Amino acid sequence: MLIRNVILVGLGALSITTNCYADFSVQTNQWPKQEGKYGHSYNEDFYEAVTGTGDISAREEKEIESMLPYDVSERWFVRYGINMGQQKLDSVTNKSSVAATNALGVVNKDAKRNEKPSQMAVGYNSYSWHVELEYLLNDTIKYVHNPVFIGSTDYVSSSVSGDTLFLNGYFDMSNQSVIRPYVMAGLGVAFNKTNSSWNGLASKKEVTYDFAYNFGLGFRLHFINPSWMSNFFVDVNYRFYYLSKPKWDDINDNFKLQAKRSLRGFGMSLSYVF
Repeated sequence: MLIRNVILVGLGALSITTNCYADFSVQTNQWPKQEGKYGHSYNEDFYEAVTGTGDISAREEKEIESMLPYDVSERWFVRYGINMGQQKLDSVTNKSSVAATNALGVVNKDAKRNEKPSQMAVGYNSYSWHVELEYLLNDTIKYVHNPVFIGSTDYVSSSVSGDTLFLNGYFDMSNQSVIRPYVMAGLGVAFNKTNSSWNGLASKKEVTYDFAYNFGLGFRLHFINPSWMSNFFVDVNYRFYYLSKPKWDDINDNFKLQAKRSLRGFGMSLSYVF
């Protein structure tokens, strides 16, 4: 009896101190032909799980997408915005053909107007770049002076209006984050329409189509939550627009002025990505 108890105690101690191993893995119905790097669990399913070469289900793909920033690459978008800036007629110069007048300087060489022009655009996202066709709707700016030339009695009452069409390019410095800063530039055509009245005579209308450009910087803010807002972006920017050189003259083309028209200021817009 004593010998049997000693043997049982010894076996119990041995069972406590002996290391045990278990192999937990995903198995298939077919074993590999020979033991691989990971033992007999080195089958096709396990290999795909380790190397990431296997296919994932639609449910798994949806879960992964929900954890990643919204990707707007290779997608069309529309945008509507408002600028809060200042339109300016700058460097007004005398282009008159009358000999007694063409050498006279202009009393006031600029005119300013605070405005909130609107803009509409349609574009396409392509990874770090996106391009758009933008239509800028400008307010009318007036230039009224009496006298208009130094040392003369001539006076003018005029206005400049017109919109602009731009092709813009943007470079996104980060296209996978919530806040996406960018720089941009664009070229286009400015439509300028001038109305003028010189010395109380009948007004004359003149329409010109001229080269225009703009550049600026800003950032796009991407809405992540709630999920139905993930297609929307808010754009905050500062831009400068060169809107060409409008001209206005009298009914007989004797008196003529030319200026540089521009717009600068902060803007905000809302974009929707399809």
